[in-house]
Amino acid sequence: MQEAQTLTERKLSLKLDDKDYPVAKSTLASWLVIAEDPTDKKKLTIDVDTKLIRDYLTEMQKKIYIAPGVTTVRTTDGVETDRTEGVFGRGLNFTATADALKKQLLDGNGIVAGSLITLSPRVAYLRSYSASRAGLQALLNDIVKDKGDYAISVRLSDGTTVSANGTKRYHPASTYKLYVAYSFLKRIESGAIKWDDAATAGKKV
Repeated sequence: MQEAQTLTERKLSLKLDDKDYPVAKSTLASWLVIAEDPTDKKKLTIDVDTKLIRDYLTEMQKKIYIAPGVTTVRTTDGVETDRTEGVFGRGLNFTATADALKKQLLDGNGIVAGSLITLSPRVAYLRSYSASRAGLQALLNDIVKDKGDYAISVRLSDGTTVSANGTKRYHPASTYKLYVAYSFLKRIESGAIKWDDAATAGKKV
């Protein structure tokens, strides 16, 4: 169709760091989506696939990408004692740049400046814990924070407890089966029931 031919003939470029990168005609053609008009089967509609533009930008980003560094945080018993700041990186704003390319492709020839974003450094923790109640508390807090939704309670030799989410209630799910199995095994061991005894639904113990 004529409209599709016109779009593939566009002279479209992506500008990154003051350098223009012309978009190949074959690439422009791959972005186009041609389908039947749902209201008129004899008519075709044309659209631009933004996802394919984003795939193109994934490759183009390599030309300007600067990987962010790592900010290292050192803690003792949960208290920050030192921090080494990592460098910021740089990348493409895929959504903004893809939308701009799509608009320019539909509007006519032109150059689209890539929209850049600052990438924050990743944060890494170097933790240490003292052999103290405070150290144990910090360790439990970090486990709960880093590993997921846990509730941990530790009883110490003096009878006191240290916990993280210690009073939070959870549905036991399949863990209760352990207690059921234990009670059955103890009863079998004592002779109160046998493996061949009838259970439920026609099954044996």
